Amino acid sequence: MDVEIKDIKKSILFVDDNKTIQSIVKKIIDDSKFRLKILPALTGEDALDILHDEKTEPKPSMILLDLNLPMMNGQEVLENIQQNEELKKIPVIILTAADDPVELEELKAKGAQECHTKPFDFFMFNTLVENIIDKWVLRQHQSAAMH
Repeated sequence: MDVEIKDIKKSILFVDDNKTIQSIVKKIIDDSKFRLKILPALTGEDALDILHDEKTEPKPSMILLDLNLPMMNGQEVLENIQQNEELKKIPVIILTAADDPVELEELKAKGAQECHTKPFDFFMFNTLVENIIDKWVLRQHQSAAMH
């Protein structure tokens, strides 16, 4: 049974304090084959409020998380997520300007599924976001539908 991509009703929590990056990711998703609700958060505190709010529907299928956030940074958000049995089931993908391979590996050890340095080229960024969604949201949905 084929899963019709347009019928998928999922959401992604996107945590980035840069409103331009927020707009770019929203446009990438709006213009793509993905039918996803974006839950934007400009701070780590906002992200945790969304995650802990029982009214948030649908619960995020994935979290795209920047590291360089005001007040509570992305690493602190990741640590908070990993302390919650329900929230730590949600894949966390780090999108950051940082390119230190040691730091990125440490983040994976702390619970991030993937870490990516944000490309400065829009086309590469677009492709990266689409590939992440395809891997962590669509395939997850298809695999759940088969069980």
